[in-house]
Amino acid sequence: NGQSNSLERAMELGFKQLGNPNEFYIFHNPTHGFIADTVESALGKITNTSSISRHLSEVLSQHGHPISNITAHSQGAIILSNAFRQMPVNSLTSSTTINFNGAGVGPKMFSRTVSRVGAMQGLYQANTFDAVPNILGMGTLNPFRIIGSILFSPLLMTPLSSQTVYTP
Repeated sequence: NGQSNSLERAMELGFKQLGNPNEFYIFHNPTHGFIADTVESALGKITNTSSISRHLSEVLSQHGHPISNITAHSQGAIILSNAFRQMPVNSLTSSTTINFNGAGVGPKMFSRTVSRVGAMQGLYQANTFDAVPNILGMGTLNPFRIIGSILFSPLLMTPLSSQTVYTP
């Protein structure tokens, strides 16, 4: 889930991002407020680890059933990438598809970490003016997207932001 998302909001976005499935599992990172969540994200990007990414790597490594799809959003993509770095090489199967929406990591890191665990790369989605993938994730060199992302960034944590909603 993304920064500052309550469990209810994370579930709502999960349904939207997955196309309203009958069921799905959610690995929720509780919010501690904008500043604390931002520090947590920055530390995750700098250190490539966190207690939640270590826990997620354990959960994914010990999961006894085939996993068909994992979709991560915003800060969740940082956590999932870090979890993949801690998992054994080829610990998932090529029938597992990984998607990143509005990711706090760039497309190259997405590709590298997904390949490392043996999964298949699905979608890497970045809305035109979403500052998270475009600036923080370093996902674009397009000046139009960078400037637009800066201008729209004050809306990221408000209900007015359509930039953080991803649908299939």
